[in-house]
Amino acid sequence: YTFANQLSDIYFSLKNNINPKIEPSKNTYIDFINWQKEFVSSAEGGSQMSYWLDELSGMDSVLDLPTDFQRRDELSGDSGYYCVNIEGSLVSKVNKYAAKVEVPLFTLYLSVYHLLLQKYTGKHDLSIGTPTAGRDESFSEVYNYFVNPVVIRSNVDSSKSVNDYFSLMIDKVKNAFDNKDYPFPLIAEKLNFSRSSNQSQIFQSTFVWENINNFNKKENDLASVGEDGKIFWDLDCLGVWERMNVPQQLDDFEITFKIYKFRDSFVLGVEYNSDLYKSSTIKRMVDHYFKLIDVISDNNNCKLSELTLLTENEKNANISRLSNNIKIVNI
Repeated sequence: YTFANQLSDIYFSLKNNINPKIEPSKNTYIDFINWQKEFVSSAEGGSQMSYWLDELSGMDSVLDLPTDFQRRDELSGDSGYYCVNIEGSLVSKVNKYAAKVEVPLFTLYLSVYHLLLQKYTGKHDLSIGTPTAGRDESFSEVYNYFVNPVVIRSNVDSSKSVNDYFSLMIDKVKNAFDNKDYPFPLIAEKLNFSRSSNQSQIFQSTFVWENINNFNKKENDLASVGEDGKIFWDLDCLGVWERMNVPQQLDDFEITFKIYKFRDSFVLGVEYNSDLYKSSTIKRMVDHYFKLIDVISDNNNCKLSELTLLTENEKNANISRLSNNIKIVNI
């Protein structure tokens, strides 16, 4: 966002015969490295490290999500991408539900993703990574890699109600973000989980929440979404640019759910390892994700064990298959 805003300012200045003036950042990446070293050695840094070692102790670090293809001996970088607009009626329903039960939207969508993976894997101890900015406002205009992931670990107890589950997840998310400054690579080293050449360490799935226009200094929206889920960037005098999805895997994770939040709409994008999953499988997972959100928004008092993934089309298909297999015998 800093780049887009500065590029637009430079172009506007040059177009109007004005010498571009981009104020240099008061801090540098070296300043950030020094700050991080001091933080790690501080009492607060030690407290955050202790939190993570306790929170992630004894966790099951392998997701074991069923795959369409046999896993290779080494992790590949091949990827696929699936993108879809979240229907306006569902967005409206979720917004009203979240306000009613006082669950932040990020926590709600993330928590349902945990439930989706629990239904698919049968596991109750689940850990999903989610990125944080890794820096505060003082480094907001510094160009470099700052992202620091945190791990959201859930214990999905099927006997509990949806309300109880959300209460747990609210605390889990809050605690994770309260301890987000400790460098994740150092946490991974201290946990010392066994490594594998064909799976990422600690977690294999991530959930990303991106508020597209959050850092925008324009009066109008910096980005918008089309009916087909494509994202467009309005750079004023530079015109409107379409965001291209490059067919490559940028990380080591098997599957990533990304929620793009615009002013009045939401887009779900899924990046996945195409050596493990078919595109049809990913589409079905997305349908099941929306089904869970819809069911929960209608009945938050139900137990987690009562939640179903089957869409209406799948139910009808199952009924049709059963009907075709029934033979009517005259007695």
